[in-house]
Amino acid sequence: KEEIKAIKDIITEEQAKEIALKLVAGTVIDFEAEREGGQLIYEVKIKTQDDVVGIEVNAKTGEIVEVEWGED
Repeated sequence: KEEIKAIKDIITEEQAKEIALKLVAGTVIDFEAEREGGQLIYEVKIKTQDDVVGIEVNAKTGEIVEVEWGED
């Protein structure tokens, strides 16, 4: 968490969750921040009625990078 707070001009955890929930309706069950290819990526896991979906959001742009259905 400390590393993330030190970086300026990124979306917040709450904003990333909102972006993911606009794409897939459900309940956020997990949230992680990680670096991929030099970019800070937020992974939001959402429990839907029948599945778990992992949605990666670019922390700088708010763009959805990847959507993975059937996450455990």
